[in-house]
Amino acid sequence: MRVVVLGGGVVGEAVAWDLSRVAPVADVTVADVDGARLETLGRRLGVATRQADLRDPAAVAALVSDADVTVGTLPSTLALGVIEQMARLGRRHVDVSFLAEDPRSFDPLARASGATIVYDCGVAPGLSHLLVGDGVRQLARTTMARIDVGGLPVHPEPPFFYKAPFAPADVIEEYTRPARLVRGGVGITRPALSEAETIDVDGVGALEAFNSDGLRSLVDTVRADAMVERTLRYPGHLTAMRVLADAGLFDTAPVTVRGQSVSPRDVTCALLFPTWQYAPGERDLTVLLVDVAGETADGEPRAWQWQMVDRPPDDSPLSSMARTTGCPAAIVARWLHDGRLGAAGVHPPERLGLDGHAPAMIDALAARGIAVTAR
Repeated sequence: MRVVVLGGGVVGEAVAWDLSRVAPVADVTVADVDGARLETLGRRLGVATRQADLRDPAAVAALVSDADVTVGTLPSTLALGVIEQMARLGRRHVDVSFLAEDPRSFDPLARASGATIVYDCGVAPGLSHLLVGDGVRQLARTTMARIDVGGLPVHPEPPFFYKAPFAPADVIEEYTRPARLVRGGVGITRPALSEAETIDVDGVGALEAFNSDGLRSLVDTVRADAMVERTLRYPGHLTAMRVLADAGLFDTAPVTVRGQSVSPRDVTCALLFPTWQYAPGERDLTVLLVDVAGETADGEPRAWQWQMVDRPPDDSPLSSMARTTGCPAAIVARWLHDGRLGAAGVHPPERLGLDGHAPAMIDALAARGIAVTAR
């Protein structure tokens, strides 16, 4: 099995680690524009590396020409073009990027070329949606689906009580993009960071849950009376983010300062993100709670609850967010190669749950030390 991982960041490293270390072992190549990063990955993982500008369609096409499966772990600004190209080239592709656009627009192209693409295939969206699909498939009517998720530092520190385990620009997207929800069976939107509620998570403590735009494809692939996805943070972080948002510091429209045109968000990112970087050896954890409720065909009420609180061991080479995002993508990449997900087209991750693949995913994650338990 030959796999090309497009993107050599922390999630790309987790995908490459899984595919090159967990049986059956794949022949893995990691591609990125950053030569120094590739040198580190090659030395650390023993995988092949290729330096390339992944914005260049010709470079991408050359990279994947002899791959059995490709995995995209790129920033959202690059991922859509890669997904379109994989659909055009007829590839088997898994993607984890948090896109503003809907990749299903390339479904006709993928069907025509024979491509099979699973997108949003990380932890949330990804594992979260797969679990929702598993609950929904066992119900005649779904009354509620709720996803609560957060990547957090084990030891939070003021003033933000947060560190960014993935591309910080995508974190700001979570804090600004209007959240799509379902209420009364109808899709609605609410502002990001809205309708905060404090919840208690076993083994973690009090966390604040607030609306974010993580339902994505679930809004139109699943019929439910109510659905919501919420981001989890330690108390104190939400207040700080609201202050920045209300002050216009997340705005993208340029403003003129001393004759120079600058984007407030770019300035905020430049000042803020260094304080959100994990120090060497600093550990993170990932919390995922999924609740689905409804009625069976016999009218009986049923409910499913899953919980994942992932803390990697101290000797783990991967962060929690990296492995809980990368391992599901690597597992699905293997399934694509094995023909387990053979239908051509562009598929959201809940399709895997609706088709009955949740138990296999939970077992595969458990084999990697990631426990998803029923509550």
